[in-house]
Amino acid sequence: MDREGGFSLIEMMIVVAIIGVLTSILIPVYSNYQKKTSIKACLFEVKRYSNLVYVDIFDQNELTAPFSPTVNACESITDASTMDQDNIQKITGVVKRYSDVKIECDLEKGSKCIIVE
Repeated sequence: MDREGGFSLIEMMIVVAIIGVLTSILIPVYSNYQKKTSIKACLFEVKRYSNLVYVDIFDQNELTAPFSPTVNACESITDASTMDQDNIQKITGVVKRYSDVKIECDLEKGSKCIIVE
């Protein structure tokens, strides 16, 4: 009696189970990686803008005023174009797709930035 080639039902079920286990492990890992990357991109964007505003406000040799932010990695960034030495506020950025995570840069403390979750 010749046996036909191919996989048995048990072998196929084992393969599907292994794929399911691997998927259940990798999806949360990838999701966490994606969130960290979004936070770092927004942090870089807010920090860059905060540093430029800090220099524009506190540089005694320049008569430049702060400009409006360019938003790419963040959902929004505080507009500091009206700030001067007498009117300094924290610059806050909201991370895209993760609106519960914010980046705050304090110009009074030398443009130090923190992540607020």
